[in-house]
Amino acid sequence: MVEGGEERQDSVLNGFKMINPKKAGIVLVHDGVRPLVSKDLITRVIEVAFKKGAVIPALPLEDTVKEVTGKQVLRTLERQELFKIQTPQGFSYSILKKALDKAQAEGYYGTDEAVLVERIGEKVAVVPGDPRNIKITVPEDLKIVEAYLED
Repeated sequence: MVEGGEERQDSVLNGFKMINPKKAGIVLVHDGVRPLVSKDLITRVIEVAFKKGAVIPALPLEDTVKEVTGKQVLRTLERQELFKIQTPQGFSYSILKKALDKAQAEGYYGTDEAVLVERIGEKVAVVPGDPRNIKITVPEDLKIVEAYLED
């Protein structure tokens, strides 16, 4: 157990520092607010992380998405190219270390670890996510999780 940080990235870095680099192969980063992660999703992420070095689970968007500034639509985005990203995200130890080190040196904070990996020029593979692997952000999300648990 390690103490969390002010930002998600600080918490990940605190945990990452506790990993023994001599024993590390693949590192998974998972949001604690996604309590319904399945063994199947974890397995898929690990398998692809070993092959590709960096992987994220993703779900395609079902809704039309618009880019809006203020209260004005700028354009409609191609939803076929847009995905909702989940965790766990999987990385080789060396790739994630390089990404975290660069972000820390530059004072850059990303919304997830994949964006840090993208910033060092590495490709990030995608595996199908799991619709049940929802993120609890608002009280309504908790009701959905409870319904899944009762199912």
